Amino acid sequence: MTDLDTAKAHLSGHSLCLCKDGAWFTDDGRGISPMLRLIGENRGLRGYAAADIIVGKAAAMLFVKAGIAAVYGEVMSKAGKAYLEAHGIPCAFGTLTENIINRKGDGVCPMEQAVAALDDAEAGCAVLRDIKHNKKQGLTVAAVPCCIFEKDNCFGKLSEVPLRARLDKNISLLPRRRWHAACDCGYLHKIGQ
Repeated sequence: MTDLDTAKAHLSGHSLCLCKDGAWFTDDGRGISPMLRLIGENRGLRGYAAADIIVGKAAAMLFVKAGIAAVYGEVMSKAGKAYLEAHGIPCAFGTLTENIINRKGDGVCPMEQAVAALDDAEAGCAVLRDIKHNKKQGLTVAAVPCCIFEKDNCFGKLSEVPLRARLDKNISLLPRRRWHAACDCGYLHKIGQ
């Protein structure tokens, strides 16, 4: 039995199962929270196989950042599958879907919207970590179409903004108390006050 088979076999009743060399552990957190927490704790996950309930591009970016070796998703988006494959990570799924839907069931998951225009796993992880931080602070998290913004509200392509600047609370251009969405055009937009 492979590590991926073991992780898949122990996923039932949990949101995430990770396995390496036959040893496995599970997590029951919601969404991408377990992987964000494990990455934040600097857990050595390189070489683990992961089985997850839902794998979209956001989760795929976290798996790539963590060095996960193989991924199974009960539900996997086409974007998540493509991202994993582009990074040489074998993946399997129960159901392949066009998009990961939000919890209300009335649109695309905001985490998926936030990373849609990103290719770099490090940048994706930073954006997702900021979203989770802002949600804990009770700040609005939303992705909106770029057509409602005036040109001066656009700060430039995400890849042109240094990672340190996005994470540093003291940088006036990108204060942490505001969330900046990368919409379909790939530009950062200021949201909220």
